[in-house]
Amino acid sequence: MNAPSWATLGFPGPDSVPQLSRFDGSNTLGNWTAVLSDQFAVDAGTLQSWSLIVTPRNFVCTLFVPTSANVGISGIVTDADGRAISRVIVSLTDSQGQTRSARTNSFGYFRFDQVPSGQTYTLAATAKGYSFVSQVVSVNDEIVDLNLTAQ
Repeated sequence: MNAPSWATLGFPGPDSVPQLSRFDGSNTLGNWTAVLSDQFAVDAGTLQSWSLIVTPRNFVCTLFVPTSANVGISGIVTDADGRAISRVIVSLTDSQGQTRSARTNSFGYFRFDQVPSGQTYTLAATAKGYSFVSQVVSVNDEIVDLNLTAQ
């Protein structure tokens, strides 16, 4: 941007020392146009190529934040020999202490629907004659085939 005739085309007047820094902070989106001016009438010139490399000055990376979409958690409760246990009460407790419960069906399966993702939950099982170890589960997506096994 250093040719005096460019002012007639609506561009700013020439810089004494050309500096691209005058564009610092400008938005780089959109169409870029190169405008050339040959100030010497005796010859003709050809622009072979040009490039513009945009380097952000302040680039901020943010951590991935899971969406708070609701998902399902499902699985099966079995004894130590791998046999399904029916009528087991399975509890799901969030970090605020809110608990919801589900009971396993005759095939030992349980399911929780509409569980907010992006949180950590404690999963516990209770059944007469069986002992279970609670599990801590981080929920970022649908969980299927979660297995709770009696001790």
